Amino acid sequence: MPARRIKEVLGAEPSKLTWQNLESLIANGIEETDEIEFKEAHYDNINGKQELAKDIAAFANSSGGILLIGIEEERSSGKAISIKPVSIGQQMSLKYRQIIANGISPHVSIDIYMVESPDEASLGVMVIVVPPSQMAPYSILVDGGLRFPFRNGNHVIYWREHQVSDGYRRRFASGEDLNSLIKKRESDFLLTLDPSDSWLVMTLVPDYSQIQAMSRSRFEELKSSLLRHDATLPGVGYVFDRVRGGHRRVRGEISGSVGQTLSKDSAVELHTDGSGCYALQLNKIDLSNLRYEYPADALILPDESIALALLGGLLWLGGHIGNCASQGMANFRVRIWPAEPSLLAGLGHVRDYLANPGSYNEPVRYMGPVEISLPISQVIEPGTEMIVAAEAIGREVAQSIGTIEIPQFADDGRVRQKYWSTSLWPKIKQWCDANGIDFSDETLS
Repeated sequence: MPARRIKEVLGAEPSKLTWQNLESLIANGIEETDEIEFKEAHYDNINGKQELAKDIAAFANSSGGILLIGIEEERSSGKAISIKPVSIGQQMSLKYRQIIANGISPHVSIDIYMVESPDEASLGVMVIVVPPSQMAPYSILVDGGLRFPFRNGNHVIYWREHQVSDGYRRRFASGEDLNSLIKKRESDFLLTLDPSDSWLVMTLVPDYSQIQAMSRSRFEELKSSLLRHDATLPGVGYVFDRVRGGHRRVRGEISGSVGQTLSKDSAVELHTDGSGCYALQLNKIDLSNLRYEYPADALILPDESIALALLGGLLWLGGHIGNCASQGMANFRVRIWPAEPSLLAGLGHVRDYLANPGSYNEPVRYMGPVEISLPISQVIEPGTEMIVAAEAIGREVAQSIGTIEIPQFADDGRVRQKYWSTSLWPKIKQWCDANGIDFSDETLS
């Protein structure tokens, strides 16, 4: 279930749910779907173990979901109509985990949260979150044989033999498919960029996604999210002013001269399966302005330009994956492009107030694209966690061009003020303040 969708339905992330959120769920008449199941009471001790295993495995074999125990639903419609507090606590959580571990194969990863009743701390609502998984199909034991349940609307039915075979094929092919998909997304995207410029290109593919058709309403929704919106941070640089459709994707661009076919300045592609690509043109430092002599073909890239590209990519691709994918990992592939194997590259800056313009390192042969996987929950919204993600990705990129890190970001989620130009810092600070991000005056040694 998409992370952002969870928050929309429940009113908060599962770990931060309150009693008021549950009351709002009732007031809004939220109905059961293929991703939400309500149970008025705990699973009984007679048939309950098998029923619990069936419900959890069905979510895991589908696109994940949320089971709320202590919510009464209307039988005919599946609409939540009242809260019926059940016993909660660590012992109850342990009991459910043991039943799920013993009743489903292979092991299903779940999260369990308790929302206490304001009247009695030992009572409340139990919330079980089941993320989608590449390990499907999951089986349970029914009448001495293995069965494979999955969600069909708000009902649970069983896979047929050919569906089980397809599921196993997907499981064993998923790792190879993921690697192939992220490279294909990147290679297709690179064909649309102007190779006379230097770019930072970020590609993201979730480790679990569902292929969705591009409907008219979906296209209009994605188009609206792109058109006349900032390519990086608010008020910084470019604005996407042209949107084009494609096969299960939408593309945002900066319009240029009439007849221009290759993108310049910035571009983004958002695919309906939650994957996407982002690119920002990087400024080049004029070698004649540096303190040392470098080979004439060396490419010295300003750290600030790379930092902006990382934030822009995370804001666009992370925000998109939050609407399409669920819990799990966001798999990134990031590169400088174009880059011949012989390219000499390095990281530099042009901030006179910090030090004389220069590079942080002697140019080295560019080491190629970097890949890193981060939790989806870390990248879907701007905030401290997104800065931690930017620091982690930036570190990988920096090391591919011979230095250690991108100095604008700290690994504790703060932004370092001294590594932004004086003209750009007010906008960076404004964005940080709006999203609860701390900054520091720290200078690296």
